[in-house]
Amino acid sequence: MSFEGASGTGCPHDSVTSSLSDGGRAITLMYSRFEATTDRAAEMIKRCTSKLKLHYPDGYTYAVVAVDHRGFHDLPAGAVGQLGAQYYFTGLEGEVAARHRFEGPRSTTFHQRHEVATEVWAPCGADLTFNINTSVAVSRGSGATSRATMAIDSQDGSVSEQLNLKWKRCTS
Repeated sequence: MSFEGASGTGCPHDSVTSSLSDGGRAITLMYSRFEATTDRAAEMIKRCTSKLKLHYPDGYTYAVVAVDHRGFHDLPAGAVGQLGAQYYFTGLEGEVAARHRFEGPRSTTFHQRHEVATEVWAPCGADLTFNINTSVAVSRGSGATSRATMAIDSQDGSVSEQLNLKWKRCTS
């Protein structure tokens, strides 16, 4: 697997790393600065587009079957946080999208799993880029006067998304 890069307000230069699990069943992206806050209007929505290229053995293909988002939110009463994501292969039809809404009051970590209902398989023998567009947004909403924050983050403080893969043999 090669991480081709990331761009956006949620992932400035050198703030994203990636790793492939043993056995090739999961890819984890770790972000160090992917946080939206109501401190300033320009900070209320953060977006990141990450690009991955997975090199795999001839005769096999893969599909992303679930994506785990780990994070935290500190949302006072009336505040709202949103997590959005789209996944697709460059040049192929078929995009998978998810959106989750969180309402305050809450101040806790979260784990949001998005199961992919329709699997989009990489074409056999092709070397396509897999794109992940992720966003986090916060708003004070009606009645909230204190700061609201939301980030993609794991329990240990590193921001992460995990893509779970399914493999199959290509048919001739």
